[in-house]
Amino acid sequence: MAILSPLTQTPEITFLESISTDQLIQDWRVKIGLDIASEFRGHATVDRYRCDRTGLEFFLPLETAASSDLYGQLMALPWYYLGDKWEYAAALKDLQQAQWVLEVGSGSGAFLKQLRDRGISAMGIEYSETAVAATQAEGLRVENKSLQDLRHDYDEQFDAICSFQVLEHVVDPLGFLQAALALLKPGGRLLLAVPNQHSFLRHYYNVLDMPPHHMTHWCAGTFQALTALLPVRVEHFAYEYLAKYHIPYFIEGYAQYWHKRLPFGKWLTDRRGLAIYETVLNLGLHRLCRGHTLYVCLIREQ
Repeated sequence: MAILSPLTQTPEITFLESISTDQLIQDWRVKIGLDIASEFRGHATVDRYRCDRTGLEFFLPLETAASSDLYGQLMALPWYYLGDKWEYAAALKDLQQAQWVLEVGSGSGAFLKQLRDRGISAMGIEYSETAVAATQAEGLRVENKSLQDLRHDYDEQFDAICSFQVLEHVVDPLGFLQAALALLKPGGRLLLAVPNQHSFLRHYYNVLDMPPHHMTHWCAGTFQALTALLPVRVEHFAYEYLAKYHIPYFIEGYAQYWHKRLPFGKWLTDRRGLAIYETVLNLGLHRLCRGHTLYVCLIREQ
């Protein structure tokens, strides 16, 4: 069976690499402290491809995507669901005129609380049953449903739909986007935040940026390409500056990159040099560097 791009549904793709699931299982145990062996369902490798027309990177097989149980375990980790995210402030600027908002992947409910505090009516849907129970207990309107589940009752009902750090987990991104647009009023806003494929993440080995956690990698060019596939236009992009807690990963990623590519790279990336870079960035220069997240505001065309 031909392998197709999950966005264009065509075989115009390029194979990039195969990754050992045994290695990923070992790295998760060491770095995250979780056993994910069952998530790969017996597959020895996961393969990474690029869609030639859109630049989207995606992983196969699809059945290696994380289960609800894994997200429940991740939710128990104190660093996984941040109480506040950079993209929340970006989205609130775009929601000043919105009256009825849906958040897809509402997690711990942090953004729904901010909307409630501003008098904006909102509801959330969430994959993790653990997160749904916790947010409902706080009086938030959250359901364990998919976008497709909402079609009957909410077609063209929402002024805006927000989804932060979710799209990269989805195995059918085209279906996800189509379903979201169907729930938006014409002219409504689809606000998305994803890890930026063209940030320091491209140089840093991060087990969370691969299956079973992330199934796709996104960049601004991919979102621009959506305008030829879906009834949307890009209103604007925003880029997170480098967060202080990401500085060590930023330095490690670029150190590995330059160490391999420059003949004198080992002198630039020795322990003393890395310590100097970290000190300088922490003094405030981190705000001049592009960070983890890419934010995009899409408008549903009439």
